[in-house]
Amino acid sequence: MAYIPSKFNIPMTITGRIKQYLGLTDRTPKLAYAFAAMGGGGPVGPAQNGGVAFSGNLAEDPLRTASRNDLMAVISHLRNGDRPSLVGQIPGLTPKMEAAFRTSQYLMRKTEFQGNEVYQLLHPIGGETSIGSSWSDLGFAGNPDQSEKVKAHEAFTAWEKTETRFEAGNLGSAKESFRKEITDRYGITLLNASSAGEVYYVMEMLKLLPENFLSSGALKSLNLKGKRVDASRFGRYDKGEIDIINPYSNWDKYLLTVVLIHELGHAVFASLTAEQKRSAESLYKRFWSAGAVFGTDFWGMPPEARITEQSEVKEFFAENFMHYIILGKSGMTGYKTNLPLIGELYEFYRNLVVP
Repeated sequence: MAYIPSKFNIPMTITGRIKQYLGLTDRTPKLAYAFAAMGGGGPVGPAQNGGVAFSGNLAEDPLRTASRNDLMAVISHLRNGDRPSLVGQIPGLTPKMEAAFRTSQYLMRKTEFQGNEVYQLLHPIGGETSIGSSWSDLGFAGNPDQSEKVKAHEAFTAWEKTETRFEAGNLGSAKESFRKEITDRYGITLLNASSAGEVYYVMEMLKLLPENFLSSGALKSLNLKGKRVDASRFGRYDKGEIDIINPYSNWDKYLLTVVLIHELGHAVFASLTAEQKRSAESLYKRFWSAGAVFGTDFWGMPPEARITEQSEVKEFFAENFMHYIILGKSGMTGYKTNLPLIGELYEFYRNLVVP
């Protein structure tokens, strides 16, 4: 489980709903999303517009409740820029190592060759394929000695166990919940989930989306272990199917959250009417003309790289859909590249989510 703060940075402007959302009361067994108040005017979830509601009593399913809180914690930390560091808690973990591991682009493997232990630092490039990487990426000057490699491997293993693993739980029960609440209702299937924690985490993420989108047919399946078939590095959306590219190592939960919401943004774009797409294209052109396009470091790369990625209208839409969900209004306007345009962009997404 990822770190879950004792309380979230959420103004209690919708006190009753927020308390129910965080499980602070048991007055109603059926809880609905109350995401609106995050960060002072964040995205309004289905609880506000008659959309998706949870089924059953969450108090009877601790793992589902934990997954919901886990997602809230991840988004809260991304929004506030205060993700807890494990440096100092995991022996041998340095800030340079932690930054590299958070990109999900490094894998440490221990093998044996001629009776000797061999430690490899690999860079996954999709599927089962990896290439060797430089130890300098972890902050070493040159090739470290064996004892240093052992410590680095132990640090990576401990970090991975803490930051990337989902609770095993009852996978069959979780899949049945997904079928009843998502597949039967919206025709969306989930492929290659290996734990109940994964299933519940994805369910909670889908419930951030408006009812009209989930019912649109723009999203048909979500594959958590997709193959890399093109230049897509993290994920891809094509004709109703989302593939999260399996980089031969476990995903960091924060990066998984960012990538999945971005790919869901592509599905939302596919569901837009012709008029809505024209509005999106107009915003795209005006942002680029004004030099107002902005990016975050959520992907484990410089923000400038994420700006470049928005060179097509569909990428611009998907990236800013992710900004809308994670940053909310206060977070988006905090970039100040062009406040009137960003305010207009925020309202554009808000009107899509709350028709």
